Amino acid sequence: MNKPNTLNGQRAVSIVLLGALFVRLYTLGSESFWLDEAIVWDRVRGGPMKFFFDWDADTQGPVYPVLMWIWCKLFGFSEISMRMPSVIFGVLSVHALYLLGKRVFGHAAAMWASVFAAVNPFLLYYSQEARPYTLWLWSSLLAVWFLTRLMEQHSKRNEVGWISFTLISLYTHPYGPFLLAVFVIMVLMLQPKDDWKRFFKPALIIGIAYLPEAFIFLDTFIGKVENKWSVAAWINRPGLMTPWVYMKYYFSWYILAALASALLVGGVLFYRDRLKNFRLGFGICIAIATGTFVLPWLVSQVTPILWMRYTITVVAPILLVIGWVIAQTKKPLQIVAVGLFSLGTTVPLYHYYLETDKDPWRQAVEWLTPQVSVGDKFIVHPLRAPKPFEYYFHDLYQHQVAVPFDTTEFAESLPDSGTVWFVAATYSQSKPMRDASYALLNRSCDCDSTYKTADLYFKNPYRIFSADVEITRCVVRQYSAPWTPH
Repeated sequence: MNKPNTLNGQRAVSIVLLGALFVRLYTLGSESFWLDEAIVWDRVRGGPMKFFFDWDADTQGPVYPVLMWIWCKLFGFSEISMRMPSVIFGVLSVHALYLLGKRVFGHAAAMWASVFAAVNPFLLYYSQEARPYTLWLWSSLLAVWFLTRLMEQHSKRNEVGWISFTLISLYTHPYGPFLLAVFVIMVLMLQPKDDWKRFFKPALIIGIAYLPEAFIFLDTFIGKVENKWSVAAWINRPGLMTPWVYMKYYFSWYILAALASALLVGGVLFYRDRLKNFRLGFGICIAIATGTFVLPWLVSQVTPILWMRYTITVVAPILLVIGWVIAQTKKPLQIVAVGLFSLGTTVPLYHYYLETDKDPWRQAVEWLTPQVSVGDKFIVHPLRAPKPFEYYFHDLYQHQVAVPFDTTEFAESLPDSGTVWFVAATYSQSKPMRDASYALLNRSCDCDSTYKTADLYFKNPYRIFSADVEITRCVVRQYSAPWTPH
């Protein structure tokens, strides 16, 4: 009797996954690589010695670069090729969310959660970025799913699954220790004390296997606490409003975030008498939210480490609870809630597809390339900006290139004659030096009007992050007053 329902459920899941794949493939290569994606390209093309031992190896696990190194050997380094693994893991994450939701909340709630995940603007963005966040999300959700199965039925398959996907997660992202905290919270909350000992063996295997990477991350964290180097220096200390700020990121529009919050909080309060029937599901959601958001928030009061994209796993419990609320709601109110949520989602999606979300380096280089002559010099700012610039401007290092650290180095890098191009990405923290650099250029050079992508492309008002690109052509005056650093 259940077979037709099972088949219908499988068809529904397949349709959702095909839809998730379509929205992630659509316009996949339409925008340029932004800074972080270009850094991935630079690390991967350098091979194992670079991504195991370079400057970023102490803050990024090796699983993603190894996977990308193999992938790019097979399929090349185009935008579409390098973003495709994130698409795949993004779709797999939707499926993993369904599996977890079905196990703890039932099919209906899991279906709604997976539908919302398929078109969630935040998950969509990171499914179209050549970065490890959807791999981290997918492996983390499956690790939680296998642990849930192991809590219900002890078997070798569940043990191996939990160990395997946990280690993938731990070696993918430095938030791995917080995932271990999720597991501890799950076991303490949801398992009888007499059963704790049966988790000791797989937990010991995970702990021993994680030691090499754990030492690297611990050393990096200690260095950050002691301010030995600027690890994640762009992260600010979170405040009490951070949960709401992050909700706006997770749903890309404050109105949709408010609707999601109303469904989340209001639905739980309205159906509070049913919570006891879903103790496992809500326990797991609390564990994920506590382990991967609350704990990093607390640590960040000492040294800031909480960053929006690092908390991508928190989207899962939010969508699962919203899915559960929708599943509890009867028609026609259910239709109204789903309709409003769907309509709200179309607003950020419309802007996401039709406007600029990333740094427009490709367009800037297309403008620049026909104008460059042999002997021209480039000054690029800030320090990491040469990576996306080099990706699109293949002849960059056939010219003299300077990447000054401060205004003194900038002044020293100015040539005595000829043409110099100042290429700058407009990151907010680099603005003081950028303004000082323009002042130095105007002092010693005759500069044409600056090419500014900010004036040429409509930016998505709900974008997560993008930096405009500015290119200024200057001809050095033959007799200019010498510059003296103050």
